[in-house]
Amino acid sequence: LSAPAPVRSPPAISVLAQNKLITSETLLFSFMILQGRDPDNEYFRSLPADPALLSACELAGTNVGVQLARDEVELSQQLVHVNEVEGLGTITLSELATAKYNYNSRRFPHWFGLARTGTEDKGRRIYDQTQGCMCPILDLLNHATPPNGEKFLEFDISADPSVLRVTSCIPVAAGQEIFHDYGCVSNDQLLLQFGFCNRQMPELDVFTVVTGGRRYDLSGDLIALPPHLIGDGGYGLLTHLRTKLHEMEGATRSANSEVTFFMAQQVNILSRLCDGLLLLGAHDDGES
Repeated sequence: LSAPAPVRSPPAISVLAQNKLITSETLLFSFMILQGRDPDNEYFRSLPADPALLSACELAGTNVGVQLARDEVELSQQLVHVNEVEGLGTITLSELATAKYNYNSRRFPHWFGLARTGTEDKGRRIYDQTQGCMCPILDLLNHATPPNGEKFLEFDISADPSVLRVTSCIPVAAGQEIFHDYGCVSNDQLLLQFGFCNRQMPELDVFTVVTGGRRYDLSGDLIALPPHLIGDGGYGLLTHLRTKLHEMEGATRSANSEVTFFMAQQVNILSRLCDGLLLLGAHDDGES
């Protein structure tokens, strides 16, 4: 895939870039929005204009809901700075959120992100440390888990930065669909970034607890719990999980089937953990 002719950045983006309070992501989202308004830019105009955006209130109690709430605050604050720039035209929160979704669901991080190329703006805050680049055509590939832990594709830009070389690591028959492993380790990540869950792999259904600077993905299996998480007889963990479970049960009902599935799995995991902790003798009143 060779790089097309450079897309000329609107003059307003250069003015926007002078404000270091505006993050790298917001500059990109603003650029995407303006390019989507350009009738000659087929790629950006082809991106979904009204995707089914996730709502924090529909995912209350989950880690996805917490991240969505943070993202909304971040975008709202960034929007104030963006709309202070003259000549840019009014950009709405909905447009920013849509651009963020389109970017997140299509980007290819790590392999050829800013940190790898060394072109990042050192004086500008980066909200998302995993940012990468958008690749037309490649972003049409659907997700699948590769067989036997193999990779579907390899990417290389080392020989010529203007050329992205894509090599299939497995045989592909004529007419066969080409897949790509999105690299997500949980349905939290799949739902947040791509808007769907992998229902064929139950091991991706986890509830994450962070304590002492360490992350623990809990599956509902009490036997797999790290000993220090239940060192107090499980009281602290039980209290935390019951609080989250109560928030989930009070979440706004969603019409999105992926959200409904995800919430049901999260409630199931927390319910099983709470029942198991009670069998261990933990009580939410601190008695054991």
